[in-house]
Amino acid sequence: GRSREAWATAISLVPDGGPASRSAQSRAWVQAVRVLHASIRLQERSEVHRPFLVAVDADLDKASADTLKADGMTLIALDPLIVPDHLAKCGAVQRRAEGLRFRLFGLTDFDRLIYIDADALAVGPLEHLFSAPKGVFMSATINGTRWTMRNPHAPLGKPGTAAADWG
Repeated sequence: GRSREAWATAISLVPDGGPASRSAQSRAWVQAVRVLHASIRLQERSEVHRPFLVAVDADLDKASADTLKADGMTLIALDPLIVPDHLAKCGAVQRRAEGLRFRLFGLTDFDRLIYIDADALAVGPLEHLFSAPKGVFMSATINGTRWTMRNPHAPLGKPGTAAADWG
């Protein structure tokens, strides 16, 4: 059967007021996701291969999408929840990525998701996070300056009931 557990991250490459472009910053985020994906795969046991989901904006450029898919990632086009300015002291693109993260937990095809920020690196096994009791939501951050106790960098939990958009 299909795995009911997955790794997940989110990126938004859509600049304010326009479609995603192949800017240096966009290329850097795509490469960051590739590094995260590779680091997870290096740490994963060989008999286990959970899907690696990337929440993206619907108008992600084709070159970026093709690069991520070629590495074996599953792209999910979602409409982000837009995090209000007063809750997140960061730019609009960063808020869009955070809004995509929240939408991931509405996917009903999975019982458990481990979300890891796109610019993170797995330096040891993380699979033990999937064995937490059902209903547990964990969060960890090393950057407490932007969000205080609100930034779910590694949430784990049972996704909600919203339908998935497998764009």
